[in-house]
Amino acid sequence: MSVRRRSWRSPSGEIREAWVVDYVDQAGDRHIKTFAKKRGRSATPTRTTIAAYRQHVALHIAPVIGALRLSQLTVPIVRGFEDRLRRDGRSPAMVRKARRSLGSLIADAQERGLVGQNVVRSLRTVRRSVERRQSGKLKIGVDIPSPAEMRAIVARLDRAGRHRPLLLTAIFTGLRASELRGLRWDDVDLKRGEIHVRQRADRYGTIGRPKSEAGERTVPLPPLLVTVLREHRLASPPNALGLVFTNRKGNVDHRNSIVYLGLHPAQVAAGVVDRVVARSTRASTACGTSTPRGASTGAPTAASNCR
Repeated sequence: MSVRRRSWRSPSGEIREAWVVDYVDQAGDRHIKTFAKKRGRSATPTRTTIAAYRQHVALHIAPVIGALRLSQLTVPIVRGFEDRLRRDGRSPAMVRKARRSLGSLIADAQERGLVGQNVVRSLRTVRRSVERRQSGKLKIGVDIPSPAEMRAIVARLDRAGRHRPLLLTAIFTGLRASELRGLRWDDVDLKRGEIHVRQRADRYGTIGRPKSEAGERTVPLPPLLVTVLREHRLASPPNALGLVFTNRKGNVDHRNSIVYLGLHPAQVAAGVVDRVVARSTRASTACGTSTPRGASTGAPTAASNCR
Protein backbone atom coordinates (compact mmCIF):
# COMPACT_ATOMS: atom_id res chain seq x y z
CA MET A 1 0.00 0.00 0.00
CA SER A 2 1.19 3.52 -0.75
CA VAL A 3 -0.13 6.99 0.09
CA ARG A 4 1.03 9.91 -2.01
CA ARG A 5 0.06 13.50 -2.67
CA ARG A 6 -0.91 14.50 -6.20
CA SER A 7 -0.88 18.08 -7.51
CA TRP A 8 -2.34 19.37 -10.77
CA ARG A 9 -3.54 22.55 -12.43
CA SER A 10 -7.25 22.93 -13.16
CA PRO A 11 -8.57 24.35 -16.49
CA SER A 12 -8.99 27.69 -14.72
CA GLY A 13 -5.31 27.69 -13.78
CA GLU A 14 -5.87 26.91 -10.09
CA ILE A 15 -3.40 24.50 -8.45
CA ARG A 16 -5.19 21.65 -6.66
CA GLU A 17 -4.03 18.80 -4.48
CA ALA A 18 -5.39 15.40 -3.43
CA TRP A 19 -4.20 12.29 -1.61
CA VAL A 20 -4.06 9.03 -3.56
CA VAL A 21 -4.15 5.64 -1.82
CA ASP A 22 -2.95 2.63 -3.84
CA TYR A 23 -3.47 -0.83 -2.28
CA VAL A 24 -4.12 -4.50 -3.05
CA ASP A 25 -6.97 -6.34 -1.29
CA GLN A 26 -6.99 -9.94 -0.02
CA ALA A 27 -8.16 -11.23 -3.42
CA GLY A 28 -5.14 -9.68 -5.11
CA ASP A 29 -7.12 -6.92 -6.83
CA ARG A 30 -5.57 -3.48 -7.03
CA HIS A 31 -7.53 -0.42 -5.90
CA ILE A 32 -6.79 3.31 -6.17
CA LYS A 33 -8.80 5.86 -4.18
CA THR A 34 -8.49 9.64 -4.04
CA PHE A 35 -9.26 11.80 -1.02
CA ALA A 36 -9.49 15.57 -0.65
CA LYS A 37 -7.14 15.55 2.32
CA LYS A 38 -5.08 13.19 4.39
CA ARG A 39 -6.55 11.54 7.45
CA GLY A 40 -7.48 14.09 10.23
CA ARG A 41 -4.93 15.40 12.69
CA SER A 42 -1.84 13.25 12.91
CA ALA A 43 -1.06 12.92 16.57
CA THR A 44 0.07 10.35 19.10
CA PRO A 45 -2.94 8.72 20.80
CA THR A 46 -3.66 10.10 24.24
CA ARG A 47 -2.82 8.16 27.37
CA THR A 48 -6.52 7.53 27.97
CA THR A 49 -6.99 6.16 24.45
CA ILE A 50 -3.98 3.86 24.76
CA ALA A 51 -5.27 2.54 28.08
CA ALA A 52 -8.67 1.81 26.52
CA TYR A 53 -7.04 0.00 23.58
CA ARG A 54 -4.97 -2.16 25.91
CA GLN A 55 -7.99 -3.04 28.00
CA HIS A 56 -10.07 -3.95 24.96
CA VAL A 57 -7.26 -6.07 23.53
CA ALA A 58 -6.56 -7.92 26.78
CA LEU A 59 -10.17 -8.55 27.80
CA HIS A 60 -12.10 -8.82 24.54
CA ILE A 61 -9.99 -9.05 21.37
CA ALA A 62 -7.05 -11.34 22.20
CA PRO A 63 -9.13 -14.07 23.94
CA VAL A 64 -11.32 -14.45 20.84
CA ILE A 65 -9.20 -13.75 17.73
CA GLY A 66 -5.73 -13.17 19.15
CA ALA A 67 -4.34 -16.36 17.54
CA LEU A 68 -5.18 -15.18 14.00
CA ARG A 69 -2.82 -13.34 11.68
CA LEU A 70 -3.87 -9.99 10.25
CA SER A 71 -4.01 -11.51 6.77
CA GLN A 72 -6.49 -14.12 8.03
CA LEU A 73 -9.07 -11.58 9.18
CA THR A 74 -12.17 -11.34 7.01
CA VAL A 75 -15.56 -9.64 7.31
CA PRO A 76 -17.25 -12.95 8.36
CA ILE A 77 -14.60 -13.47 11.06
CA VAL A 78 -15.16 -9.99 12.45
CA ARG A 79 -18.90 -10.63 12.44
CA GLY A 80 -18.30 -13.88 14.31
CA PHE A 81 -16.08 -11.98 16.75
CA GLU A 82 -19.00 -9.67 17.57
CA ASP A 83 -21.40 -12.60 17.93
CA ARG A 84 -18.98 -14.36 20.29
CA LEU A 85 -18.72 -11.27 22.51
CA ARG A 86 -22.51 -11.08 22.72
CA ARG A 87 -22.81 -14.76 23.59
CA ASP A 88 -20.20 -14.31 26.32
CA GLY A 89 -22.33 -11.62 27.94
CA ARG A 90 -20.74 -8.36 26.75
CA SER A 91 -23.12 -5.44 26.56
CA PRO A 92 -24.03 -3.94 23.16
CA ALA A 93 -22.00 -0.83 24.06
CA MET A 94 -18.92 -2.92 24.89
CA VAL A 95 -19.26 -4.90 21.66
CA ARG A 96 -19.24 -1.63 19.71
CA LYS A 97 -16.23 -0.32 21.63
CA ALA A 98 -14.26 -3.53 21.10
CA ARG A 99 -15.08 -3.49 17.38
CA ARG A 100 -14.02 0.16 17.06
CA SER A 101 -10.74 -0.53 18.87
CA LEU A 102 -10.10 -3.50 16.58
CA GLY A 103 -10.81 -1.28 13.56
CA SER A 104 -8.42 1.40 14.82
CA LEU A 105 -5.66 -1.14 15.40
CA ILE A 106 -6.10 -2.62 11.91
CA ALA A 107 -6.12 0.90 10.44
CA ASP A 108 -2.73 1.53 12.05
CA ALA A 109 -1.43 -1.77 10.64
CA GLN A 110 -2.77 -0.79 7.22
CA GLU A 111 -0.92 2.53 7.31
CA ARG A 112 2.27 0.61 8.14
CA GLY A 113 1.76 -1.71 5.16
CA LEU A 114 1.12 -4.80 7.31
CA VAL A 115 -2.36 -5.50 5.91
CA GLY A 116 -4.08 -4.65 2.62
CA GLN A 117 -7.53 -3.64 3.84
CA ASN A 118 -9.45 -2.86 7.00
CA VAL A 119 -12.11 -5.55 7.21
CA VAL A 120 -13.75 -3.85 10.20
CA ARG A 121 -14.49 -0.77 8.12
CA SER A 122 -15.90 -2.99 5.38
CA LEU A 123 -18.27 -4.43 7.96
CA ARG A 124 -19.17 -1.05 9.41
CA THR A 125 -20.27 0.36 6.05
CA VAL A 126 -23.00 -2.26 6.00
CA ARG A 127 -23.91 -1.97 9.68
CA ARG A 128 -24.07 1.82 10.18
CA SER A 129 -27.57 2.25 8.78
CA VAL A 130 -28.85 -0.72 10.80
CA GLU A 131 -27.35 0.61 14.03
CA ARG A 132 -28.85 4.07 13.42
CA ARG A 133 -32.28 2.54 12.97
CA GLN A 134 -31.92 0.45 16.12
CA SER A 135 -30.60 3.28 18.31
CA GLY A 136 -33.25 5.79 17.24
CA LYS A 137 -33.38 9.38 18.43
CA LEU A 138 -32.53 10.50 21.94
CA LYS A 139 -35.66 10.83 24.06
CA ILE A 140 -36.17 13.89 26.24
CA GLY A 141 -36.71 12.85 29.85
CA VAL A 142 -35.13 9.44 29.25
CA ASP A 143 -31.79 9.93 27.48
CA ILE A 144 -31.48 13.66 28.14
CA PRO A 145 -33.13 15.91 30.76
CA SER A 146 -36.33 17.72 29.93
CA PRO A 147 -36.30 21.56 30.09
CA ALA A 148 -38.25 21.40 33.36
CA GLU A 149 -35.72 18.99 34.85
CA MET A 150 -32.83 21.21 33.80
CA ARG A 151 -34.47 24.25 35.40
CA ALA A 152 -34.97 22.26 38.60
CA ILE A 153 -31.31 21.17 38.63
CA VAL A 154 -30.06 24.71 38.00
CA ALA A 155 -32.23 25.98 40.86
CA ARG A 156 -30.65 23.48 43.27
CA LEU A 157 -27.02 23.83 42.26
CA ASP A 158 -26.46 25.43 45.64
CA ARG A 159 -26.10 21.80 46.76
CA ALA A 160 -23.16 21.39 44.37
CA GLY A 161 -20.87 23.51 46.53
CA ARG A 162 -17.68 24.66 44.82
CA HIS A 163 -18.71 22.79 41.65
CA ARG A 164 -21.66 25.13 40.95
CA PRO A 165 -19.79 27.42 38.48
CA LEU A 166 -18.40 24.41 36.58
CA LEU A 167 -21.81 22.73 36.32
CA LEU A 168 -23.49 25.95 35.17
CA THR A 169 -20.79 26.27 32.51
CA ALA A 170 -21.38 22.66 31.44
CA ILE A 171 -25.14 23.18 31.21
CA PHE A 172 -25.05 26.46 29.28
CA THR A 173 -22.11 25.67 26.95
CA GLY A 174 -22.17 21.90 26.46
CA LEU A 175 -18.40 21.59 27.00
CA ARG A 176 -17.06 18.12 27.76
CA ALA A 177 -15.72 17.37 31.22
CA SER A 178 -12.18 17.13 29.86
CA GLU A 179 -12.57 20.59 28.27
CA LEU A 180 -13.99 22.10 31.46
CA ARG A 181 -11.26 20.59 33.62
CA GLY A 182 -8.59 21.92 31.24
CA LEU A 183 -10.15 25.35 30.68
CA ARG A 184 -7.81 28.31 31.33
CA TRP A 185 -8.71 31.87 32.22
CA ASP A 186 -6.61 32.94 29.22
CA ASP A 187 -9.21 31.21 27.02
CA VAL A 188 -12.22 32.92 28.66
CA ASP A 189 -13.14 36.32 27.23
CA LEU A 190 -15.70 37.76 29.64
CA LYS A 191 -15.86 41.08 27.78
CA ARG A 192 -16.91 39.43 24.53
CA GLY A 193 -18.80 36.65 26.30
CA GLU A 194 -16.85 33.78 24.72
CA ILE A 195 -14.94 30.66 25.64
CA HIS A 196 -12.17 29.47 23.33
CA VAL A 197 -11.68 25.71 23.63
CA ARG A 198 -7.97 25.10 23.03
CA GLN A 199 -6.99 22.36 25.46
CA ARG A 200 -8.36 19.52 27.59
CA ALA A 201 -7.38 17.49 30.67
CA ASP A 202 -7.64 13.70 30.43
CA ARG A 203 -8.64 11.35 33.24
CA TYR A 204 -5.06 11.39 34.53
CA GLY A 205 -4.98 15.19 34.74
CA THR A 206 -2.62 15.53 31.78
CA ILE A 207 -3.17 18.71 29.76
CA GLY A 208 -3.22 18.44 25.97
CA ARG A 209 -4.93 19.69 22.83
CA PRO A 210 -8.45 18.59 21.88
CA LYS A 211 -8.63 15.22 20.14
CA SER A 212 -9.66 16.67 16.78
CA GLU A 213 -9.50 19.94 14.87
CA ALA A 214 -13.26 20.34 15.33
CA GLY A 215 -12.69 20.28 19.09
CA GLU A 216 -10.97 23.67 18.91
CA ARG A 217 -13.89 26.09 18.76
CA THR A 218 -15.42 29.25 20.21
CA VAL A 219 -18.52 28.93 22.41
CA PRO A 220 -20.74 31.94 23.30
CA LEU A 221 -21.65 32.66 26.93
CA PRO A 222 -25.07 33.87 28.09
CA PRO A 223 -25.07 36.97 30.36
CA LEU A 224 -25.98 34.88 33.43
CA LEU A 225 -22.92 32.70 32.97
CA VAL A 226 -20.65 35.72 32.40
CA THR A 227 -21.74 37.07 35.78
CA VAL A 228 -21.20 33.69 37.47
CA LEU A 229 -17.69 33.38 36.02
CA ARG A 230 -16.78 36.95 37.04
CA GLU A 231 -17.76 36.16 40.63
CA HIS A 232 -15.94 32.83 40.47
CA ARG A 233 -12.77 34.50 39.27
CA LEU A 234 -12.78 37.01 42.12
CA ALA A 235 -13.36 34.25 44.68
CA SER A 236 -10.77 31.81 43.28
CA PRO A 237 -7.11 31.95 44.33
CA PRO A 238 -4.58 31.89 41.45
CA ASN A 239 -3.12 28.54 40.46
CA ALA A 240 0.05 27.58 38.62
CA LEU A 241 -1.82 26.19 35.62
CA GLY A 242 -4.12 29.19 35.22
CA LEU A 243 -7.18 26.92 35.26
CA VAL A 244 -10.73 28.16 35.74
CA PHE A 245 -11.88 25.11 37.71
CA THR A 246 -9.53 23.27 40.07
CA ASN A 247 -9.57 21.04 43.11
CA ARG A 248 -8.85 22.45 46.56
CA LYS A 249 -5.10 22.19 45.96
CA GLY A 250 -5.21 24.21 42.74
CA ASN A 251 -4.66 21.20 40.47
CA VAL A 252 -6.84 19.61 37.78
CA ASP A 253 -10.11 18.50 39.37
CA HIS A 254 -11.15 14.85 39.15
CA ARG A 255 -14.24 13.92 37.20
CA ASN A 256 -15.62 11.68 39.95
CA SER A 257 -15.41 14.56 42.41
CA ILE A 258 -17.47 16.74 40.08
CA VAL A 259 -20.09 14.03 39.53
CA TYR A 260 -20.50 12.62 43.03
CA LEU A 261 -19.96 15.79 45.09
CA GLY A 262 -21.51 18.28 42.68
CA LEU A 263 -23.96 16.96 40.10
CA HIS A 264 -25.60 14.09 41.94
CA PRO A 265 -26.51 16.04 45.12
CA ALA A 266 -28.10 18.73 42.93
CA GLN A 267 -30.09 16.12 41.00
CA VAL A 268 -31.40 14.53 44.15
CA ALA A 269 -32.23 17.90 45.76
CA ALA A 270 -34.10 18.92 42.59
CA GLY A 271 -36.27 15.83 42.83
CA VAL A 272 -35.22 14.72 39.36
CA VAL A 273 -33.99 11.31 40.52
CA ASP A 274 -34.80 8.75 43.19
CA ARG A 275 -31.29 7.34 43.34
CA VAL A 276 -28.00 7.90 41.57
CA VAL A 277 -26.66 5.43 39.04
CA ALA A 278 -22.86 5.34 38.85
CA ARG A 279 -22.60 5.72 35.10
CA SER A 280 -21.85 8.51 32.66
CA THR A 281 -22.79 9.30 29.10
CA ARG A 282 -22.29 11.94 26.45
CA ALA A 283 -25.91 12.78 25.71
CA SER A 284 -26.83 16.42 25.32
CA THR A 285 -24.92 18.02 28.20
CA ALA A 286 -24.19 14.76 30.02
CA CYS A 287 -21.98 14.59 33.11
CA GLY A 288 -23.55 11.57 34.78
CA THR A 289 -26.74 9.59 34.63
CA SER A 290 -29.36 8.97 37.22
CA THR A 291 -32.65 7.19 37.41
CA PRO A 292 -35.70 9.47 36.97
CA ARG A 293 -38.45 9.32 39.56
CA GLY A 294 -40.87 6.57 38.70
CA ALA A 295 -38.54 5.00 36.13
CA SER A 296 -36.67 1.71 36.20
CA THR A 297 -32.89 1.61 36.60
CA GLY A 298 -32.65 0.72 32.93
CA ALA A 299 -33.71 4.22 31.87
CA PRO A 300 -30.87 6.60 32.84
CA THR A 301 -31.25 10.36 32.49
CA ALA A 302 -28.27 12.55 31.67
CA ALA A 303 -28.03 15.81 33.50
CA SER A 304 -24.81 17.59 32.63
CA ASN A 305 -21.92 17.01 30.25
CA CYS A 306 -18.87 15.80 32.17
CA ARG A 307 -17.00 13.42 29.90
